[in-house]
Amino acid sequence: MLMEITFDTLVTEIANAARKSFLELFENGERFYYCVLITTGEAHCPHVTAWSWEALERKAQEELWNYGNIEIAKKVVKWAYAESPYSIFRYEENFREVATLFEQLPTPYDAFAIGDEAEWERRYNFRLSAMEEALSLLDNEGIFALNQPRSEVYVNVESVYPDSLDKERAFRLNEAENLAMWFEEMGQFIEGSPENLVTWELYILQVGVKRNEVMKLLRKMQSIPLSEIQDYISHAPILVGGGSEVEMAKLKSEFEKVGCVVSLEKCSMQKHISTLSK
Repeated sequence: MLMEITFDTLVTEIANAARKSFLELFENGERFYYCVLITTGEAHCPHVTAWSWEALERKAQEELWNYGNIEIAKKVVKWAYAESPYSIFRYEENFREVATLFEQLPTPYDAFAIGDEAEWERRYNFRLSAMEEALSLLDNEGIFALNQPRSEVYVNVESVYPDSLDKERAFRLNEAENLAMWFEEMGQFIEGSPENLVTWELYILQVGVKRNEVMKLLRKMQSIPLSEIQDYISHAPILVGGGSEVEMAKLKSEFEKVGCVVSLEKCSMQKHISTLSK
């Protein structure tokens, strides 16, 4: 007979295990941008996976032979949980008790097998909600700001096959600045509402005298035909692009170096998505 396991008990045990794993991981002093709990479509016991910028650089170097270009290699593996050297981090050491609890819970599959969709959803949500609450507790403790500002880390509970529920949890567990980079590179391709996320847009207010340099930078940023680019830069303000505050700040510096007067503005993610889709 399966013992009854309360929601609070499950949250506490997941949080304890994840806390140990993340704290042990963060001892390496690297700067992390991705800290998640990964689970399956059946909401089995989760495990910790993370990416740091340093680990991404090392992995891209290892995969250079495969992709031929380090930036392409980074793009391919950047958000891939299973590619990280920190995937399933300290699972055997820290998640044994959690795994035992999950084994004692009624499984979603059993409800699915008898066609009880409502019970399947209840069991699935019970497990996923406990994982989310556990991460929220750790976040409130400040764990994800130990090696880097919290605004630079994406935190979530993800399924091995990302879906709109992953996206909804991302909205709940992160502020807009934590999500901007992930959303632009991954989240917009997952079906689901962007709600009230915020991103940043960069505008050129004045082009300056180094028009050729400005046009070269714009050509790298946007797919503007060469025949149209001179006319394009004559109509300020010019939208350069949108994304995370960090990324746009770097671009701001590049355009200022060639004599542009620029503006970095906050805007709704919905507006940014509309811009991307044009």
